[in-house]
Amino acid sequence: MKKKTAKEKKPESNLAISPITGIPEPLNPLTESQQRAYYYLVDLLKESNLVIPVDVVILTQLAIAIDLAEQARQALEQTGTVQTYKTGARAVSPELSAWKQANEVIERLGAKFGLSPKDRSKLSEAVKKEEPPRWDPLYGFDQPNWREYADEYDRRKGLRGK
Repeated sequence: MKKKTAKEKKPESNLAISPITGIPEPLNPLTESQQRAYYYLVDLLKESNLVIPVDVVILTQLAIAIDLAEQARQALEQTGTVQTYKTGARAVSPELSAWKQANEVIERLGAKFGLSPKDRSKLSEAVKKEEPPRWDPLYGFDQPNWREYADEYDRRKGLRGK
């Protein structure tokens, strides 16, 4: 059996990184408007330090969804939200359905990057540096009174007398 190379183990390392943005180029060829959305998102998220090269997959999908929503919105301005047939029957226009679906995708994918206030608060809580557990055996070891922490830990674990 042949050993896997580092690139085979981590496919995201195969992604070409742009010297300008410092992150991979979009996964698929994008239209001009999709590229604008993609690089706008990258610029917004770059400072968060939450984006890693493999995120290019979701960012590409998100850029496409943003473009689709914009195209549907422009079509809605032309056609309106209700379609009337020759028979007099009325129905929601396909453009409105496309707009709604694109926005659902935007919400779902955008949540992964904290693009709404609610999602940002969830992400910031998850990213906050966690305190070590109170009775971690190494907790407080760097403090002058580290022996007190070690003794208390041993007492709680039943390693020493009470």
